[in-house]
Amino acid sequence: MKKKIILLLVLVLILIMAFSSLAYGASDIKVYLDDKEIALSTSPVIIDGTTMLPFRGVFEALGATVSWDPTTKMITGTKGNTTIKLGIGYYNALVNGRTVDLSVSPRIINNVTMVPVRFVSESLGYDVNYDSNTKIIYITSNIEVSRGTWTDNVFTNEFSDLKFTLPDGWDKATDEEMAAIADVDIDELTNMKSQVIYDMMCEDPQTASRILVDYENLSLSIGGTKYTEEEYLDAGTDLLSELLADYTLTFGEYEKETICDNTYTSLKVNLKSSDNSMIQTYFVRKYGNYMIVIIVTTSEDESIDSIMPNFS
Repeated sequence: MKKKIILLLVLVLILIMAFSSLAYGASDIKVYLDDKEIALSTSPVIIDGTTMLPFRGVFEALGATVSWDPTTKMITGTKGNTTIKLGIGYYNALVNGRTVDLSVSPRIINNVTMVPVRFVSESLGYDVNYDSNTKIIYITSNIEVSRGTWTDNVFTNEFSDLKFTLPDGWDKATDEEMAAIADVDIDELTNMKSQVIYDMMCEDPQTASRILVDYENLSLSIGGTKYTEEEYLDAGTDLLSELLADYTLTFGEYEKETICDNTYTSLKVNLKSSDNSMIQTYFVRKYGNYMIVIIVTTSEDESIDSIMPNFS
């Protein structure tokens, strides 16, 4: 009889362990915020198709302050004008006092309080995408893009954190001239919801050196917001090779450059044809769901070093 009881207890224990494994599927999913991996104290857990993360780790990574009431078992996260309240076992939450239904309730697993990452992220104004191939969740800042302005000969843009002083002898391009160079309609050029926002262009009429600044909304691109800066440049060089089949292209190595106190990934490309040659240097910086792109075109006889100090 004693043996039967022991066997029964073992069987019950095995069933409980099996059930726990099915209900709370520990995963090897990684979570990235604006292309940087979030360090978590506990691995993500999948419950009924919903990915759960440790509440403190996800709230603090998104810049929110968070508190835990052990008596009511309530979580409160606040960022800016947004306050989120979640309760253990409750299938609804409060966002600024408004009730929102949850498909999976917050719960305590192995002494760690877990919350649904998509709900928390989107409630705080972030975009969330999941790549099933790499098993990576991408959380991206939902940033509103804006175009810069020229004041006399100084260009500034708070969105891209750029400031550029026009060199002597250079000309500022009008929107019509930029649209012609970019081969887009003028309405598309100034549409803040376009995939590519063209912000500024200027050039030296004597040497044909040129600077173009644009911003690409990665959520509208083929690669999506998961693009790293180097992957973005890789895709760009493939397209460049396709469009400029008559040119011989020589690509440099990826480097890191500081422009207006921000770090960019750069790539130098030499372009040569039978009757023309130029050098294009691409500087890219991922910012939220946008890629900030600076393209500097120079002749072989002109050094880019004489141009870049004008960014300050």
